[in-house]
Amino acid sequence: MVEAARKYQRVFQTGSQQRSMRENIVGCNLVRHGTIGPITRVVAQNYPGPWEADLPAHSIPQDLDWNLWCGPGPVVPYHPDLFSPRANPGWISFRPWSGGEVTGWGSHGFDQIQSALGMDESGPVELWTVGPKYAPPTYREPEGRDRGEKVCREPRVFFRYATGTVVELSDGPAGGDCLSARKAGSGSTAGSSAPNLTRNWPSAPCAPHGSWAAITSRTGTTASRAGNVRGRMSRSAIAPPRSVTW
Repeated sequence: MVEAARKYQRVFQTGSQQRSMRENIVGCNLVRHGTIGPITRVVAQNYPGPWEADLPAHSIPQDLDWNLWCGPGPVVPYHPDLFSPRANPGWISFRPWSGGEVTGWGSHGFDQIQSALGMDESGPVELWTVGPKYAPPTYREPEGRDRGEKVCREPRVFFRYATGTVVELSDGPAGGDCLSARKAGSGSTAGSSAPNLTRNWPSAPCAPHGSWAAITSRTGTTASRAGNVRGRMSRSAIAPPRSVTW
């Protein structure tokens, strides 16, 4: 791909979805430059790994090359809820076609951690789990994701960076993160949040939905959540009053 772009003198760009969103860029920059202090703890969602599929066979649509769809993987019976990416529950939840949501939404949430912590050239140095062994369910009939997600909430996963920052995969927001900084005599947090951003870590759990972008602390640093919500960022308690709007 690189050789083709050079040969034909074309500009080619690729990247992670949330890296190009203004809210995420501004939010990660604020954290990375120490706006809320050194980050000691990050809470993200405990994304489920892949589940097993044993769905009953259905007739293959005439306009679908099912062997081509299966590709180099095993050729299994066709089922519409396997063919669709997110259905009941869809191939994104099943191996060997996917790594589950840990490689789906997880790729965005973990990327925000890397960006906010300034760790693009590195990564965690230690990883451990707490709880029972991961036991993925088998889907033999179409059904929603609730059963699999409930089963796969455990074990909780932790990893640590060389800086000492510990990441916990538990009840964080999908595609986002809650980052916590500890300062002398005060607490602060950054991450995805509900519209009311004034809260003290860890007195309230992370909001269950929303992209990483919101920042809040006792010192008054705030930012609106990402997504379709627009808002204002203020650093009046950290620097001379100013704001960034979008």
